[in-house]
Amino acid sequence: MKSWCTAALAVGCFSLAAGSVNARPSYTTFDVAGNSTFVTGLNGSNTVIGLMFGSRASFIRTADGTITTFDVGGAETLATAINDAGLVTGYYVDGSGEHGFLRAGDGTIASFDVPKGDYTEPSAINNQGEILGCFDLCQHAFLRSPQGKITKFDVPKLEDVDDINDSGAVVGTYGSYADGFHGFLRTADGTLTSIDVPDAQYTFATAIDKAGTITGQYQNADGSSHGFLRAPDGTLTTFDAPDCVVSPVSINRKGAIAGPCMTGESKVPHKSIGFIRTPGGAIKEFHVPNGSRTNPVAINGSGVVAGDYRDHDTGTTRAFLRIP
Repeated sequence: MKSWCTAALAVGCFSLAAGSVNARPSYTTFDVAGNSTFVTGLNGSNTVIGLMFGSRASFIRTADGTITTFDVGGAETLATAINDAGLVTGYYVDGSGEHGFLRAGDGTIASFDVPKGDYTEPSAINNQGEILGCFDLCQHAFLRSPQGKITKFDVPKLEDVDDINDSGAVVGTYGSYADGFHGFLRTADGTLTSIDVPDAQYTFATAIDKAGTITGQYQNADGSSHGFLRAPDGTLTTFDAPDCVVSPVSINRKGAIAGPCMTGESKVPHKSIGFIRTPGGAIKEFHVPNGSRTNPVAINGSGVVAGDYRDHDTGTTRAFLRIP
């Protein structure tokens, strides 16, 4: 299941058949103890994870509204991903650096580190319980098996590892601003394939679904940004929203894509809205009512979208679920 990128902090069910894009959604909004609340993940049972500004803990919110907060040994704890079984991964920060953790459904927490590596940062977990992450300040990547075995792997000039599907295929980005960024696909057997949209200066691969369909964003030399979809056979499809610049961050098992969409309007309330692209290619733009910034983080197999938004009246960041 796709994770939320912690860098973003610095800066119920719906069918996604082609005709459902016009369905009227409803929104469930919440915060944790009145704090600014940021969402980092969502699973198939509409369980949401995230963190709260000013707190060392992360939270888990189940579909019935029950919220549980937790930390690892009192350290600053960042939950980054959750799978359909309710396993949560992430990392915690103490005096010796960053360490990975896996939290079971019963609340039991196991911590782990990459052997002979520093700063272990898990970023995604699939439904098999396999964890993807990076270490040594994200210079190298790792996979942790459900049994706890850690396998290291390298991608030249690694920038980020973003997602892993249930077959163990991984996507992420490598390169540099000087030389250009490229998406990559690493299959379960270790085969690496670069992903580049033709004529793009930068290509970022951010999410992969069960079938191996990949989504992400690319930027042309003129600075314009667009979304892309890469089919398992390598066929690339590019897309845009009518009124904003798409940043795809999540794709569900049906091939529906979600993410934030920048409007470029600095003097209006909705500087960032959300978008959903259906498997048929229709795009729906949306924003949380009374929200001045809508930031979708994940879309699950039922089409429920989770993320966070800024309350227009209070300025507080709150969590949301978008349900049809």
